[in-house]
Amino acid sequence: MINGGWKCNNMHVQVADEAFLIRQGQRFEQGIIGHGRIAGPIQPAPSFTTGKPYRCVPIQWDAFKFYGNPLISKDALRGINILWGAQSSGIIIEPDAHKALREVWRKAGFKPLSRTPLKAV
Repeated sequence: MINGGWKCNNMHVQVADEAFLIRQGQRFEQGIIGHGRIAGPIQPAPSFTTGKPYRCVPIQWDAFKFYGNPLISKDALRGINILWGAQSSGIIIEPDAHKALREVWRKAGFKPLSRTPLKAV
């Protein structure tokens, strides 16, 4: 497990919510690069670039890969109805899309953290 903070614009995330981190942009291949659980409440943290505070939530990552190919490529996620191009972090994944995403996650060889249904962000 890796612990780390995550900038999150969603004020409704709760401890134990499941989180998927997707890499966008052109520098590296797009796709899911992280998966974990919200590990604490939203807290202010200083921006690395401006020093101004932003909302940050601690996450306990069970899978994380920053460089190289993603854990799951964006191509493997086609057909799942999620706003992949969102410029804001912390979007809520609707239940049907979450179910499909978890199935892709499982088929890629990753185990779900719990059998308990969770709100995904």
